[in-house]
Amino acid sequence: TMRVAQNLYEQGYITFMRTDSVHLSEQAVTAARECVQTLYGKEFLSPQPRKYATKSKSAQEAHEAIRPAGSSFRTPQETGLSGREMQLYDLIWKRTVACQMADAKQTQITMHFRLRMRVFALRVRELIFPDFYALMLKVLTTRKQR
Repeated sequence: TMRVAQNLYEQGYITFMRTDSVHLSEQAVTAARECVQTLYGKEFLSPQPRKYATKSKSAQEAHEAIRPAGSSFRTPQETGLSGREMQLYDLIWKRTVACQMADAKQTQITMHFRLRMRVFALRVRELIFPDFYALMLKVLTTRKQR
């Protein structure tokens, strides 16, 4: 994975990858938010930009989080990558963009029932608004594909 990441870094697809930071620059947050709004619509954008901080005291904070490089992010399909490079870039792109998406909304019903001296629970969830699931699981098609 690190060899593939090194190749992506050297080709200018991702930022420095030897970090465990979760902090994103303002440039990255803006680029991620633009991706969400362009590809999925304003309803999928978190109301406020999300900022993350590392809780670990031993974290290497010299660099920002691993993310797609640049002030605007190329979608995985726009890169022309293939194989493992495509898979890794796709993961990095999705995680970066998803961190600026709105929260999921779901309902949950839990039923408890007894059968022969045992109690069972059945939990059912209905996804009302998919948020980052739309990106991670490709539930929705992007506006460019419509």
